[in-house]
Amino acid sequence: MAVPIKEIYIDLSPVLERTGLNLNKLSELTKIHPTVLYKLQWSREEGENKRATLDVLEKICTITQCHLDQFMFIEGESPPMTYLPNLDPKSEKIEITCNLRYLLAKEGMSLRQLSQRIDETYNNLWKLANQEVKRLSFRTIGKILAFFDCGISDLFRLDIRDGTVLKETTSPYGQLEYSIFINLSAVLKKKNTSMLKVSQGSGVPYSLIRRMKNNEAVQVDIESLEKICNYLQVPPDEIIKYRRKSPGNSQTQPPRE
Repeated sequence: MAVPIKEIYIDLSPVLERTGLNLNKLSELTKIHPTVLYKLQWSREEGENKRATLDVLEKICTITQCHLDQFMFIEGESPPMTYLPNLDPKSEKIEITCNLRYLLAKEGMSLRQLSQRIDETYNNLWKLANQEVKRLSFRTIGKILAFFDCGISDLFRLDIRDGTVLKETTSPYGQLEYSIFINLSAVLKKKNTSMLKVSQGSGVPYSLIRRMKNNEAVQVDIESLEKICNYLQVPPDEIIKYRRKSPGNSQTQPPRE
């Protein structure tokens, strides 16, 4: 059976019209070679293996101050009107963050299950979910969007490097939002140890250690966290990290596992 897929393409015309720029001026401001921008603009005419470098997309978002969904489109669907506040490109830079783990948690699924359902390699999905992908495959994105029946701004949110928040919250205490994630992979590398050794030394199940290392843990109990910290001799804030975040759409985003 054929896997459902949404056709993804890039059209820079709307943001160029909105900003009063042309491709050459955009190239000058973003420091992106004109050839790269022209290839992006005509990506709709290319074959199936269309890709876009994440760094290039982030630079376009920063300079034009437009969300990704204002120039990356789904064939036959109208994009939402998503706008960003004024930024200073000299001191602030937009970073694109994938919300795949949020979508998985919402459906109670694992990366492995998604990989099987959409006929995509686990390695590709793991890199995408863990912000380690350098180039976005339109075909892979199209499969994910079709499976979850969602839009570009549901799968990707925009963060600003210095922590500026992109949307207002309803909290009476301010507008900051935080994204919480598990940094165990980096700690294991720093300590030059393995998941198996930590499991055997701390008494924490290997399966939980693996989920924490891969940032796939939905919840972590305090007792297990204490055991891991005591074995590795690190404070909890070395393992549980956070950063200020700003979703690219109006929906509330949960913290990362």
